[in-house]
Amino acid sequence: MGAPLPSLGTTSDPSEGPAADGSGLAGKQQDRLLDVSGTLYGTGWRIIGSLYTVVATLWVILAVIIHYLVLGIDDVERKWSYFLPDLGATPSRTACMGLHFLAGSVIMLLGVWQVCPCSRRQSCLRLHHIGGRVYVACSVATAVGGFGFILEQCVLAGGWTMTVSFCLYGGCVVAFALMAYWKARKGDIGSHRRWALRSFAMATASFSYRVWLTIGVKWQLVSNPSDSYVPNPDRSVPFFRDEVYNQISQWGFFVLNWLVVEWLIQAPATKFQRILLALLFFVVLAFLGVFAFYFTEAAAVEFVRLQQAL
Repeated sequence: MGAPLPSLGTTSDPSEGPAADGSGLAGKQQDRLLDVSGTLYGTGWRIIGSLYTVVATLWVILAVIIHYLVLGIDDVERKWSYFLPDLGATPSRTACMGLHFLAGSVIMLLGVWQVCPCSRRQSCLRLHHIGGRVYVACSVATAVGGFGFILEQCVLAGGWTMTVSFCLYGGCVVAFALMAYWKARKGDIGSHRRWALRSFAMATASFSYRVWLTIGVKWQLVSNPSDSYVPNPDRSVPFFRDEVYNQISQWGFFVLNWLVVEWLIQAPATKFQRILLALLFFVVLAFLGVFAFYFTEAAAVEFVRLQQAL
């Protein structure tokens, strides 16, 4: 599932034309898929952006705020580790994961505003600048929290495959956000936007991973016996470590997002590429809709079960 990028090709800011990236090749930039996608598919981007915002906000409220910070706050050591080992085993682990959860939620939702053309209107430009600084700070914070937990845990639930992939993913989150900020400070607006899109693709990848997992379970792409969540001695979890689908998703969730946004940035605006973009809209909308249904259904059941078990 690729990153949902709302109406990126339209803008009311005259400085945002193709020559703004300093290349001077306005004609060449006009031929990129990204530059014409807003004009051709502005409504599609707005629908995807709106649906993503609603579904991601619902996920943050239910799976992060309520699950960990409301229901789990009275017994962090036990309740935070109900599905994944040791999330709240020590105060330092709890602090790292708490920072990771909160800062990651901010970039997941704030990024929609940052890439939306309306945030770059003259009347909103100050909010865009403030939001950008908050976004970069939270990108760094979410990586610091994640890396801090990994340093203590050593091996994540998916074994070394997940540990390596999540470390690389965290590095991309920080690097892309800092590159976007650096290019903006240099006044290279074209490059700033491209790095901002890459950064937003990484911010949405965390949400994409939950979509991968949910669909994998619901469509029976993975076996899901009750004992598959019992940790091994090295603290890895069979469900995440041993299932081929989950091993693929541990890399695919951010690599696929990255490939999609690079395609959007680099691809020429040919008829074939435009057809592919239209197909991408339908695929992303379908997966967002399916996830929204499954997650809402599962959340209600799981919270009742969690309260009964604990």
